[in-house]
Amino acid sequence: TRVTWMLYMMCLVLLLVNHVAACVWWSLGTRRYESCDGEVHSGWALNDEVLLSDPDSASLQYARAAYWAIVTLVTVGFGDITPLSTPETLFTVAIMYLGGLVSCTIIA
Repeated sequence: TRVTWMLYMMCLVLLLVNHVAACVWWSLGTRRYESCDGEVHSGWALNDEVLLSDPDSASLQYARAAYWAIVTLVTVGFGDITPLSTPETLFTVAIMYLGGLVSCTIIA
């Protein structure tokens, strides 16, 4: 039926948005940033204790990034993976806004 098809498509869109958000989040998290005072700071992924326990596990890397993305898209996040730089913070705000739009679309 039409309703089933719409639900299926919404789930696919949510999965696609989650995947893209996770990939961008990972990309931002593996960078080093220089602050205005010249200090160099690492992104979230380079400071994540779980990732530091097994830094070569691609599945763990994707799982952590995808976990952050879905939690940020459908809620306001749990706070266990947080942005550490301005680009990460701006991206988090954008994903929270997008998550609000997705929630409104689903409810409407």
